[in-house]
Amino acid sequence: MRAALAEEDDVPGASSAVMTGGFRFYRRFFGFVGSAVAVVPVDALTDGRLRVVLLWIIVPLLAVALSFLA
Repeated sequence: MRAALAEEDDVPGASSAVMTGGFRFYRRFFGFVGSAVAVVPVDALTDGRLRVVLLWIIVPLLAVALSFLA
């Protein structure tokens, strides 16, 4: 364990990756939560063809937006 941590300290970009990794995780997490908040009401409040059309529009847009958060 000590050897692995010592090797990580030798890598110049390792500390910056660790520091920004948490922010990326939370940004992605809130992106998924926000996407669910957008999709669930559409699914619950609409019916029939309107639901299908709205979900076919919203879900790909959210997937593209989430790809930018990665």
